[in-house]
Amino acid sequence: MESARDFVLANHPFGYQDVLREYFPTDEWRICTPEEQGMNSTLLNEMLPYIDSNDWPIDSIILVRGGYIVYEKYQNPEFEMDDYHTLQSVTKSFTSALVGIAIQEGFIPSLDATILDLFSNHNVTNVDERKEHMSVKHLLTMTAGVEWDEWSYPYNDIVHNSLAAMVTSDDAVDFFLNLPMVAEPGEEWVYNGGAAMLLGVLIEEMSNLTLMDFAQEYLFNPIGISGAVWLRTWNGIFEAGGGLYLKPRDMARFGYLFLNGGTWDGEQVISNDWVLDSTDYHFSLPPYDYYGYFWWLNPAMNVYQALGSMGQRIMVSPEEDLVVIFTASIHGMEYHPHQELYFDFILKSIIGPPRTMTQSTNTTDTITTTIDVPDGIDHGLISLSAILLPVGIFSLVTIVVLLQLRYRKMSQ
Repeated sequence: MESARDFVLANHPFGYQDVLREYFPTDEWRICTPEEQGMNSTLLNEMLPYIDSNDWPIDSIILVRGGYIVYEKYQNPEFEMDDYHTLQSVTKSFTSALVGIAIQEGFIPSLDATILDLFSNHNVTNVDERKEHMSVKHLLTMTAGVEWDEWSYPYNDIVHNSLAAMVTSDDAVDFFLNLPMVAEPGEEWVYNGGAAMLLGVLIEEMSNLTLMDFAQEYLFNPIGISGAVWLRTWNGIFEAGGGLYLKPRDMARFGYLFLNGGTWDGEQVISNDWVLDSTDYHFSLPPYDYYGYFWWLNPAMNVYQALGSMGQRIMVSPEEDLVVIFTASIHGMEYHPHQELYFDFILKSIIGPPRTMTQSTNTTDTITTTIDVPDGIDHGLISLSAILLPVGIFSLVTIVVLLQLRYRKMSQ
């Protein structure tokens, strides 16, 4: 009889790799040629000149296949390999992973635990029956049902932009919990950075650790991520939706963890079930995307992605045993070339399986038909410093962070 896990794997759009790895990059990544991992270096080497010819502000690109870095370029001289780069809304996918860990460690009861019960120590006066149904899962899938709009107005509009209003309020948690409801939780998808911030506070209240300390103990340290910087708002709340800074290679470690089903060098850092559940289809966003737990899912590209404003990406393709990292400095509504580069250079360069594939995998069939890449918008949340700087609240923190990053760079 088919087990529940086998059923999930058989019906999952992406799955994960379940192979015997030669090593794990906890201390350092190993590097090999693209050909050693079944990729065409000639085609890959045409990507950077193409980027230059279009004057696209791509800061770095890393390709990991078979567990090895096969391509790594740092195009912007302001960002070198050991510099920390803003992740913007890629941060949300890290927060999602931390929620999964908090559940498996018993700090958060379950996905279905209701938000009002979990925050029972807060004063919530605007309660109705719908809000009583709002759960952890609804926050992770951005279907909370609260009145929220952070895309119609700029992030420095602290009156009309919901996220700006939340982070500049006297109490961000009470602000969110007292928002009016406009839909039954689970019925409507609305991009909501406040949901990520609320989940960050929830982890802190349930674990009695700061979000950074929790991340370091349960996620960063086990997979070799060191020196992370995580910004806070003016009143001390971690920017769990967009404030994380990492080195690009550490972004790759996180993607590689998910590629391997949450397993890292024999340790189950995140459960297989959470990796599968958080990268499954929970809400359809036509025409091309689906949404998981703070992950964007694109079956046409055959990847799931962590997306951030200005062009930050962690792209994972279990079927191709591939992790792709982009950092960029694309401002405004300029064209984002990631899909074009993925289809025309990265995917086309694959000429065979990686040599490190030593046993059968737990990947599943997905849609692989090539489509015309649209001029899409970037879904990621712009860093909350863009909200606070114009109103003079966040300038001191920004200066401290920049000095900290420069110090880290000089001391290495």
